[in-house]
Amino acid sequence: EGFAPAPGTVTVFSLPTGPGIRVDTGIAAGEVIPPDYDSMVAKVIAWGRTRPEALARLRCALRDTTVLIQGGTTIKSFLLDLLERPEVVSGEADTQWLDRVSAELAEAPAQHADVALLSTAIEVYDAEEALERASFFASARGGRPRASHVVGRSVELGYQGHTYAFEVSQVGRRRYRLEVADSSVSVQLDRLSDHQSRPEVGGRRHQVSSVAGTGNYLVDVDGFSHRIMRDEAGLVRAPAPAVVVTVNVAAGDEVEAGDTVVVVESMKMETAVHAPQAGTVREILAAVNSQVDAGAPLLRLDQVDDEADTSDAPSVEFATGDDDGDARTKAHALLADLRALIAGYDVSAKRGEALTADYLAARAEVPTDDQTELRRGEIALLTIFADLCDPFPQPAQRRGGVGRGAGAQSARALPYLSALARRRARTPAGVVPGPVAAGIAAPQRHRARPHCCA
Repeated sequence: EGFAPAPGTVTVFSLPTGPGIRVDTGIAAGEVIPPDYDSMVAKVIAWGRTRPEALARLRCALRDTTVLIQGGTTIKSFLLDLLERPEVVSGEADTQWLDRVSAELAEAPAQHADVALLSTAIEVYDAEEALERASFFASARGGRPRASHVVGRSVELGYQGHTYAFEVSQVGRRRYRLEVADSSVSVQLDRLSDHQSRPEVGGRRHQVSSVAGTGNYLVDVDGFSHRIMRDEAGLVRAPAPAVVVTVNVAAGDEVEAGDTVVVVESMKMETAVHAPQAGTVREILAAVNSQVDAGAPLLRLDQVDDEADTSDAPSVEFATGDDDGDARTKAHALLADLRALIAGYDVSAKRGEALTADYLAARAEVPTDDQTELRRGEIALLTIFADLCDPFPQPAQRRGGVGRGAGAQSARALPYLSALARRRARTPAGVVPGPVAAGIAAPQRHRARPHCCA
């Protein structure tokens, strides 16, 4: 955001420790960094017997520092980039060097920007899912439960002037599938607390801390901070908590990309807010001399055409990391996705049919002698399917499906999963969504009568 002032409430504040490390600070978690003056959050100092040792300690100390400011941000990522520059490592940087390279460093995406965007998209998905679940239970208490028939959710996020459109689907208790920019990414997520999680992307684990502000998220991934905007079509938002000084446009005015539309003041500094795209001003959402939070909407634009992003910053690339390996590994992964289909997670009818065909093709490549584990998985899958069709089977019926010859039976029964996918696509609104259906699909642990039929 061009080093715009970014005050706010300190939500998470974790400082480093270790030999040769000293931290000077005057704030703590829960305190507010006011917008009235330029406030230093902390000063991290490292000592070593040699310059390389001191730099190594300083890098580790900065990575171990976690500061999340609700509605604000810090320059920690910028400092980590500085410490990797050859001029700083060698000690050759002069007093004018930072002015020459600051623009280059500010425009480059920080490391792990793809993980930050993926984690934020999942955060938005979970927040909307929680709201829908609460609404469902509230309507159920009135005797008329209502649930929308939606498979997955669309999430738009903004980062460094670019917009990224995600299709987010939950395909397991801790597994998510995200489609963005012609890429499909699988994420395994372990939640540690309200603000901390540990996602696995492409076979690599990351430590993520995030806090939601007004229309934006501050995300820290392995020590690198990112500020991600919750993008909504045409909304121009405040870059930081500030006072609106002037509004240079009115409803109905036409603006070009880069035009100054609003000027705000924070920490005795005026910041110009520019139009992200060409368009017509639909409405003004902020008044002059009013105090606004970071990410608060200032005005809304109607875009003239579907022009590309105007930002000069490079866009973030998403690596799928879907190296399925051999046929056996691929078959097990597809079998897990089929379990998600039956359990009521976000698997569309089209993808459900494709999963069945892909699984049968992958299993055909596995030698017959090595299909024991796959057939056990098929039997478990079809047992859940049978329990959903008949919640109260007789014990003899339960035992009959897993006896000798069950592997051949499962092979004949698997194509019926495609029919299940088509039937789910025609299910009317009002069916209990995935999280409740997932609880029904565990008869071995919970034999109570289900609330509805999936």
